[in-house]
Amino acid sequence: MIIPFMVGFLLSSGIAFTAYYKEALDTSGATTAIILGMLVYGYGGFGVYMIFISFFLLSSVIGYYNDQPTPTRTMLQVMANGGLATLFIILYATLNQDLFLALFIGSIAISAADTFSSEAGKLSQRQPVSILTLKPMTKGLSGAVTLLGLLAALFAGLFYGFIAMFVLNHNTLALLILITAFLGSIIDSMLGLLQGKFKDDQGQMHDEQIPGSKHVKGFYWLTNDAVNILSNLIGVLLLYGFMLLT
Repeated sequence: MIIPFMVGFLLSSGIAFTAYYKEALDTSGATTAIILGMLVYGYGGFGVYMIFISFFLLSSVIGYYNDQPTPTRTMLQVMANGGLATLFIILYATLNQDLFLALFIGSIAISAADTFSSEAGKLSQRQPVSILTLKPMTKGLSGAVTLLGLLAALFAGLFYGFIAMFVLNHNTLALLILITAFLGSIIDSMLGLLQGKFKDDQGQMHDEQIPGSKHVKGFYWLTNDAVNILSNLIGVLLLYGFMLLT
């Protein structure tokens, strides 16, 4: 029983240390990634682990082509993207119910859709617009979307929907995962409009408070990490609701 956890620890350590070396993760983020990876491999096995880790690997590939610096991920950011999925795979192994395997894939798909959309949006040559009003917004601000970003979110849904079709052997569930992944990205952008916005001395808007900036709109307490957690949770609840209706 202990061997799968040891294998998961070793594999995750290698990946996390590489990400730490490339400044994609800080110390807390790397530690959290190792723990989550160990749990996913230990409870789910190699196949489930590869689904889990594919999100981080594909996100890194997309980010590699982005000339804008990607912030170093912290413990909260790693938990926001992988914590709920890890919980589902533990429940799947403990209760032996395919429901939790479907929710695991769905959670990963939602996180991937959001991350792919954000990273691809930075590569877009067009100015992003508000998801709600379609008015131009500053590139990089939460709540802003681009056509390229939306297509990237759709790709994430298709990718994990395709995986779900084979893992779950259920075409309807695969379609629901595709739909909720894309919807999760939309929900994340809509919540992003409510996120706190801060203006610096030069009049530039930011999602995070920096020295000299002032809070001008949005909820001060609603951070990017909170938005990611909420959008993933809402997306998973939508997936569960859709599953109940089928």
